[in-house]
Amino acid sequence: MTPYPVCQSIILVSDKTLARIDREQDGICRYVTDNYIRLHPEWVALGPEDKLLRVCRKDLEFHLEYIKSALTTGHGGIFIDYLHWLRHVLENRNLSLEHTKDCLGLMRDYLVSIVDQDDRESIAVLLETGIGVFRTDAPLPETPVLEPRFQLESHKPYVQAILSGDQREAAGILQQALYDGVPYTDAAVGIVQPAMYKIGRLWQANRITVAQEHLATAVSQYALAQAFSSMPGSPNLTTVRPYLLASKATTMP
Repeated sequence: MTPYPVCQSIILVSDKTLARIDREQDGICRYVTDNYIRLHPEWVALGPEDKLLRVCRKDLEFHLEYIKSALTTGHGGIFIDYLHWLRHVLENRNLSLEHTKDCLGLMRDYLVSIVDQDDRESIAVLLETGIGVFRTDAPLPETPVLEPRFQLESHKPYVQAILSGDQREAAGILQQALYDGVPYTDAAVGIVQPAMYKIGRLWQANRITVAQEHLATAVSQYALAQAFSSMPGSPNLTTVRPYLLASKATTMP
């Protein structure tokens, strides 16, 4: 259960406010980065400033997407659950929570300043609750584990194959499933999907690197393409990018 029930249901903001946030996205990002540097001048010593700003902007864009989703649907939990996931990721990598907390505070200040009076309280409550997630004494619920609809036993050796970059083994596991009479979609959902969920959980826990996660995804793309093209009547495909490869669905939708 979330420790922030006050924000699970919030007042829907107006379409005008949502449109304003969309239009102001560049301004929001500039305001936050400029003021963050003023607050933390030491931050620019961590690396090339242009690279740091690009990384910071990408983070802010993610935050904004979840903020807009929460404000559009009226369910603050969309944003708060995302921040719980983010805190897990940061803490598993021994990264400071202060950066995100300060950025959310700056976002709150800017957003409240540009929207109509009627919508300010909803936005302020949402952002204040989000900031609370990153207070070190705040309780942190376990990240919900997204379970596949079903899974075949062969997903276990498939995980090892894609982690080791063994394209032949991964493709062979899928093709064996087809040979055994498993429909292609069932093989994809029962083998590839649970394997990619596992990869996502390993990445979140900092047990594999981004490079390993990317390798696993690439191997799965290859294996799915090979399995598909081996089916009677199928074209000789070299690339298949089904939605099942979204390994980050293990954590946040």
